[in-house]
Amino acid sequence: RVTNGADIGEIGDDPTWMTVVGVTRDVKHYGIDKVMRPGLYRPLRQGPTRGFSVALRVRGDSEAVMAQARAITTDMDSELPLYNIRNMTEQVDKSLFTRRAMSWLIGAFSTVALLLAVAGLYGVISYSVGQRTKEISVRMAVGAQKHDVLAQIVRQGMQLVAMGVVGGLVISLASAKLVSGILVGVEATDPLVYAGVTLLLVVVAGVANYLPARRAASLDPARALRGD
Repeated sequence: RVTNGADIGEIGDDPTWMTVVGVTRDVKHYGIDKVMRPGLYRPLRQGPTRGFSVALRVRGDSEAVMAQARAITTDMDSELPLYNIRNMTEQVDKSLFTRRAMSWLIGAFSTVALLLAVAGLYGVISYSVGQRTKEISVRMAVGAQKHDVLAQIVRQGMQLVAMGVVGGLVISLASAKLVSGILVGVEATDPLVYAGVTLLLVVVAGVANYLPARRAASLDPARALRGD
């Protein structure tokens, strides 16, 4: 039912009944990032308008198709102009320009933050393990096996890393809604992104634990205890 010329509503005093001749797929008419709204198509003769847009599905040379469209329009009305001609890619790019710019900016800051996190994580963990050089030397001096010492140091360090990873994931998931509004076609909680970043930090933490511990375990216990 259509009342007041175009609005969908309940039957009124003067309703206009229209016959449904087909159902189409949903169309993001108001923007690809907007919530879908129901709509309908009406013949132009039943709802004249001063201006409208025409969408053409083109295969092959679009310029040739536009030349034919101009010729057909001229045959219909020589004073009817065609203007603001753009392909769908240009239209989508224009509608998403602001969001893409913000996404690139956030991506750049996120990359810098990730690099700083990797450098800071490696530096802090390797320094912490390096401070245990004398402890490792004492263990080696009293007969501890090198692989046992390395395994214990790495295990203790990775336990702290695991706690940090869990805390970081919880905070990230809780704050994902802050950036979900500017993302189109991508989930703010994309599991691949979370898995990739987590794996990178875990690998860096593992290397930061292993290399200093291995270096300390390779030193002569007597020299390490003397501070040489």
